[in-house]
Amino acid sequence: MQKGIRLVELDERLTFEHAGSRIYYRRVPMDVRRTIITKNTERGVLNGPAFTKAMLEWAVIGWDGILNKDGEAVPYRLDLVERLPDTIQEKLVELVGAAAEIEAAAEKNSPST
Repeated sequence: MQKGIRLVELDERLTFEHAGSRIYYRRVPMDVRRTIITKNTERGVLNGPAFTKAMLEWAVIGWDGILNKDGEAVPYRLDLVERLPDTIQEKLVELVGAAAEIEAAAEKNSPST
């Protein structure tokens, strides 16, 4: 495979590996990102947690090696994406290209000093 910038494709399947687990995801194209931003913005303020949830639900398309509290493998289900540990969600947000929106929302929603 040649090196270079890869276009964002709806059918791409990228892999994030951590601690023996694999999470399969796709990057979020700009038009999808705009739609998610619009749906999660009220009175000009982006709801960061709702935006993160929506982005990850769109981007995460599967996994292997995700375990429950008893150490048993958990099959991928869309409703379980939000139960991934915060550190993993943060890394995935970065990988799918949504980190800038989350940071801007946090700044906009934080009290001024």
